[in-house]
Amino acid sequence: ASFVPASEAVIGSWAARCRKVPGTLVLTATRLIHLANAAGTNDAGTGQTAIDLTGVKFELTKKRPGFDQALVRLSNLSEHLGGRLVIEFIDIIDDQTKDQQGQTSVTSQKSNQKWSNLREFSELMQGLQAKEGKEGKDREAEQAESSLAKIHSVMSSELSKQYVYLVKQAAVMTPEKFIEIHSREIAENSPLPEAPSLDLAPLRVVAAAQRNQRETGRVSQVSEADKAAIFKELPALSQLFSAAVPSMMTEPQFWERCLKSRYFLSAA
Repeated sequence: ASFVPASEAVIGSWAARCRKVPGTLVLTATRLIHLANAAGTNDAGTGQTAIDLTGVKFELTKKRPGFDQALVRLSNLSEHLGGRLVIEFIDIIDDQTKDQQGQTSVTSQKSNQKWSNLREFSELMQGLQAKEGKEGKDREAEQAESSLAKIHSVMSSELSKQYVYLVKQAAVMTPEKFIEIHSREIAENSPLPEAPSLDLAPLRVVAAAQRNQRETGRVSQVSEADKAAIFKELPALSQLFSAAVPSMMTEPQFWERCLKSRYFLSAA
């Protein structure tokens, strides 16, 4: 069907109206697309309405006396579709002949086709949703298995034996329940997370400055290596240094004020 990328295999297509616009409803593995007839336009005048099937719920109408509309009500849709949408399956007139006067007349009309199409659509949608549900459960199982493998790797030998017997052999306990009961033992055997590497130059400079101030009453000079380490940890201080030295103060004055400041002490 036009407007459907070649990468999307069409599972089914039917004559249908979407928002009262006649056209063709196309079902792929991931989307439902209504393609308007040449005379009609749908979303934004593009001639198509595309619906992502993820999480979509649908409800079918039933044929009954006085009601002959084969409808499917879609809900849980995206906001730009208003959250819900109604699509009507319609019959198509397929066989036409011309009489002796050249006038076109209908000789055959598939009056019940819309209801069989609605049933076919329902069966295909149920199949897709069942497949999506199975794939979702498989993904959850893989993630759970991966998490369990990491936890299992830090269990003690005795705890591992209990896990194998209770969970895998006797099947009297779920993996989640076993982990919940033995969470403290597992935590005790788990390695501690690695601490990030820190440059201790700012703390070392502050300690030296405070010690020198107690002994001499003045702040000691900052070496080039310590200066580079401090500026690496505190980029804003580097900018302040460039702006203030030497236009506003000398370097010794800058460091004396800086090392006494609340900003530097709290940052270091």
